[in-house]
Amino acid sequence: MMDEIHKISNKDDFIAFLNALADDFQEHHKEWYNLTIPEYLMSVANWVEDASEINESEIDWEHTDFKTIAKMFYMGKLYE
Repeated sequence: MMDEIHKISNKDDFIAFLNALADDFQEHHKEWYNLTIPEYLMSVANWVEDASEINESEIDWEHTDFKTIAKMFYMGKLYE
């Protein structure tokens, strides 16, 4: 799936990636380390913390729109 991430260049690509990620969980959940929403969210938070401290080269941490990312995660709680 990492190859798919590198192909994301617009909103439609991002939506397609999220759908593919959901499908991947449905089809290959035994390959996933984090099987619950709390585990998954904590791992996302831990990865952001760790990757930002080692200056992950592909991400401009100073210009990342964290409010938009947070809203996306939050709306997943509410939206049908």
